[in-house]
Amino acid sequence: MSDTLGFRPRSDLPMSLASILFEARFYNIIVLNLNDNFLDLLGASAFKEFLEFNPSIKKLRVRGCGLGLASVEMMQLSAGKNPKLQLTDLEFGKNDLCDEGMKLMGLYIKTQKSLENLDVSYSIK
Repeated sequence: MSDTLGFRPRSDLPMSLASILFEARFYNIIVLNLNDNFLDLLGASAFKEFLEFNPSIKKLRVRGCGLGLASVEMMQLSAGKNPKLQLTDLEFGKNDLCDEGMKLMGLYIKTQKSLENLDVSYSIK
């Protein structure tokens, strides 16, 4: 069933996303907008690998993607592997962060000295 009929998450999206991001990891991509896609853990793993290699990304938009604590942990790992990564915008709202996830997000933010805009609205339930 398509995600446009009945709004059921597509199970093939994380694998497709992984393929696209793998091929794009060395391109000069400034904005990565994945908003409102159900990425869950497999999709988060794909964009983590992209963040590990791509030094040009400045704006990461993953609002409403079904991401949680494990996703933030993966983002922290990517920051350690890519010291050139300097986000200016991080849109992480409408995801499923618990208190622990917010604490980890705070640690991740400390690694991003160039961060100017941060959205984590509606992320704690």
